[in-house]
Amino acid sequence: LHDTNMSGEYALAHSLRVGAPDSGLYVLQLAPNISTGLAASLSNAHVVLYDAATLTAGPALQHPSALSDILFSKQSAHILFSSCDTMINMWDVRTSTPLCRPLRDRQEVFSLDVSGDDTRLITGTAEGMVNVWDLRTMKVAQTFQPHTDDATKVSFHPTNPNLVFSGSVDGLICVQDLTALSGPRPSSTSSSKHASLFTDDVGDQEDDEDLATTLVVNAEESVAQFGFYGPGSTWLYSISHMENLSLWDMANDQGHRIANYPNARESLGAGIGSPPDYLISCFDGSYWAQGPEQLVLFSGTQTGTVYLSAVSPPSLIPRVMLAGGHSDIVRCVNVERGSSRIFTGGEDACIAVWAPR
Repeated sequence: LHDTNMSGEYALAHSLRVGAPDSGLYVLQLAPNISTGLAASLSNAHVVLYDAATLTAGPALQHPSALSDILFSKQSAHILFSSCDTMINMWDVRTSTPLCRPLRDRQEVFSLDVSGDDTRLITGTAEGMVNVWDLRTMKVAQTFQPHTDDATKVSFHPTNPNLVFSGSVDGLICVQDLTALSGPRPSSTSSSKHASLFTDDVGDQEDDEDLATTLVVNAEESVAQFGFYGPGSTWLYSISHMENLSLWDMANDQGHRIANYPNARESLGAGIGSPPDYLISCFDGSYWAQGPEQLVLFSGTQTGTVYLSAVSPPSLIPRVMLAGGHSDIVRCVNVERGSSRIFTGGEDACIAVWAPR
């Protein structure tokens, strides 16, 4: 990514059409796992597993409602996915069987994350709720409401699993310290076929939130996504639903804004020739065996071209162009750590694999 030449860094290795061009089938999310393959979340509520190198299709898992998030567990060959019907499913990809009955959250789930040791799951839901599940008992250990609107993104900190970050439509990014909580409270059991284990002790919940909240950052716009980068993952990027990019220094509970790109697409247009039509996501440089302080921004066009740009405050510098893999909007991108392969999925019902030359 250091080369400023826009050509030649990556080549299209494989592409696969998962539906007819006019089928209206979208590839919504892609989750690669270097040992178990590539999982794709489709707009028909299917999760399909593929060989990451060849895109040979494997088992397909179906859910009755639209999917909202998908990820692999950190330590095992398990895949987790959530949906708009409040359900959270966990499957063993080796046997294509569920690990347990679906977990039922209180609200629609927008985002998931699993701790590094696979013992805890967090969910970001409607009405600003964040729930912490104990995956050893399949019960909710703690619930708090740090936001006044939908929690669109949640994440454990990469190096401190006791810190939970959440972003919301209310424009806030909140940090909760789980070690400050008073501990799990008694949960009621459910006789239904789904695990739904919550408490209604509002007073305890509010006390716990006050104790646990270590930092609140006002991003000033509805938060669509965020992620970590920098030394010790102490820096944070956030992308708003208005497609503005901000960078934050989260060290020592500061929440100091490092840089702000309120017109990120226009800034990119100066180096590309014309502005891209949308921002997709960011990844740190460690995915390319570079320093974690390097942040790479992905953006795209209506005709499926994807650009990789170095975020170098105050500049955004285009580095690589991925062309010829898609003919419509690219909905998702992911990078396989270790191989540096890039996976893209779009509204043209296509998945593309890009390999370094």
